[in-house]
Amino acid sequence: MNGLDTKYDSIKKLWTKLSGETDRMYKQIQDTHPKANDTNSNFDTGIFNQYMDAFIDEVNDLTKS
Repeated sequence: MNGLDTKYDSIKKLWTKLSGETDRMYKQIQDTHPKANDTNSNFDTGIFNQYMDAFIDEVNDLTKS
């Protein structure tokens, strides 16, 4: 990603955020193994979903050009 031209800066920034959030969630899963039907779980994918949606929108906009 870092090798991309500056015209892709918005995609690179979103990718950095998305990648960081993926790493955060992965670490959380490794540190606290999920349990089926655990109603006390605090695993939240909201920010990840926001970053993923924004990244997909940027990629789609790029392919329209």
